[in-house]
Amino acid sequence: MGKKFTDEEISTLAANPYTYRVTRGQVCFTKEFKDLFWSEYQHRKTPAQIFREAGYDPKILGYGRISGFQQTLKKEVEAGIDFHNGPRSPGERRRLTSDDEEISRSELRQMQHKVEYLEQEVEFLKKIFSTKNTRK
Repeated sequence: MGKKFTDEEISTLAANPYTYRVTRGQVCFTKEFKDLFWSEYQHRKTPAQIFREAGYDPKILGYGRISGFQQTLKKEVEAGIDFHNGPRSPGERRRLTSDDEEISRSELRQMQHKVEYLEQEVEFLKKIFSTKNTRK
C-alpha cells in the first residue's frame, strides 16, 4: 500500500478543486482532472508535470501513486471505459460496445464450467424423479 497522508497533506490535497475525495491512504480525482490528465498526457507531458501544473505536489502524492494513476487511466481508455468522479467500484466491469464484444478466456471458462455443472444437476434430478416414479 502507498504512503499514508498526514493531516496537513490531507488538507492541502482536499483544497485542490481536482480532488474528489481524500483519506489517509487514498486520493480520488474528479472526472475533469482525469480528462485533463489524459489530454495532457497525449501531448507528451510527463505525469508528474501534469500533476504539478494542476496544483498537486508530486512529493506529497508519491511517484508510485502518480505512475499507478497513469496506468489505470491508460487501461480504462483501452477498455473503452468513460472517466468518472472518484474511484471505480470493485465489481464494476468494463462496458461492451458493438465494436468490442469479445469475452475473456477466463469468463468463457467460467461459463462453460457452469453449463457443465448445471447439465450434471439436471441429469441428477432426472434420476431422482425416475426412481420415485418406479417405486409406485
